[in-house]
Amino acid sequence: PAAAATSANAEADEDEGGGGAEGAEARRGAEAFLKLCEATGIQALPRLSNPSLALAEVLLAEVVLRNRDRAARLWPCIAEHYKYRTRVAHDLNFAAEKAFTGLLRIAHRFVSRDLLVDEAVQSFAWVLAPHADRGLAAALVDHSAAALWLTVSGNASAFAQLSGGAWRAVVDALRAAAVATPHAARRAFECLHLLLNEPKLKREGVPASGVALKAVLAFAESAVVDEQLLVGAVALLELLYDGLSEDFGARLEAGRKATGSAREFSAEVCANEWMPQLRGMALFCRHGSDAVRRRGVALLAKALLDPRVEGVQAAFVVTALREVVLPVSRHQLQVDADRAAANVVRAEGPEEDFEIVEMPLAGVVITNAAVQCFHRRGAALQMHPDFGDLALDIEVLRKSAQPKRTEEAAPAP
Repeated sequence: PAAAATSANAEADEDEGGGGAEGAEARRGAEAFLKLCEATGIQALPRLSNPSLALAEVLLAEVVLRNRDRAARLWPCIAEHYKYRTRVAHDLNFAAEKAFTGLLRIAHRFVSRDLLVDEAVQSFAWVLAPHADRGLAAALVDHSAAALWLTVSGNASAFAQLSGGAWRAVVDALRAAAVATPHAARRAFECLHLLLNEPKLKREGVPASGVALKAVLAFAESAVVDEQLLVGAVALLELLYDGLSEDFGARLEAGRKATGSAREFSAEVCANEWMPQLRGMALFCRHGSDAVRRRGVALLAKALLDPRVEGVQAAFVVTALREVVLPVSRHQLQVDADRAAANVVRAEGPEEDFEIVEMPLAGVVITNAAVQCFHRRGAALQMHPDFGDLALDIEVLRKSAQPKRTEEAAPAP
């Protein structure tokens, strides 16, 4: 753009751009436009103040958006400009904001027009730390989350063609938003919900990858999301597990057709796909919210009792029970016991008073699921060196989970 290019090669004037941090910021912006002018062969004229920088950024974005038919030719220079501009900006001012929002506008429009989708999505990483200044990225996180939501909401099917690098950029943006502000977390959740429910992505199995799991688990570790959003995050984790379960079923069926019996899954599948999901469920099982914890426990019990898990190697079942399930069971049984102690109901009989202890069921549910999983796989687990210790731990927990009812005669009034 003429107005942007003609003023790109000069340092900010101290009187116009201000001294100190503001003047330094203007100089960094001017250097970005100098590089753009050199790359395009345009001669630049001197003087560039902070107000001029903001106008130049607006004009640059407008010209790019009006020349989408030349996107492939424009992108290398434009990408280099924004990559440099977002890296050197350190202060939140009008010019820096226009640079960040200009990039987000271009990325959204390119994806919506199916132009350079992979490259445009990867550019979302440039508005995040560590590429961008951490403070500046945090200040503009609501903008970036809203831009990503706008991009996903109308073009979720386009994300099926993304490369691994582009998916990592999406997940990094979702994770940053999930822990930043309530508004950004809500937008991140909506993006993830759309992506995991997109039919084309489901068919191609993209969301079942480990990167999507990292995005879901960011909500479990966030301090800015409410209970409703956390319960929704458990539902998203269940979507991921359902996809994994279907994949396990297909693997078992293929093994039966090939050899007449179910084959064990590879160690890589067990370690990189099954175990991370169980560990993720355990995070929600330990949450402070009762509603979130109950949903997490129900999901973990569902995973343990899934008949398609028969293909998981015995060593990984033992590891899952000892390192994931039993700690959750102990924790939940203790929580239930504490709640029950404060939840004693007094009832009056015809001749005497007695007490009934109301035991919550979450600890019982997960413990019974662990016991059933252990017995189902008992024959395969017996060869494991930790089988004896595991059997003892399971039995102790099984007894701890027995329903408790106490009746104590009270003296007649």
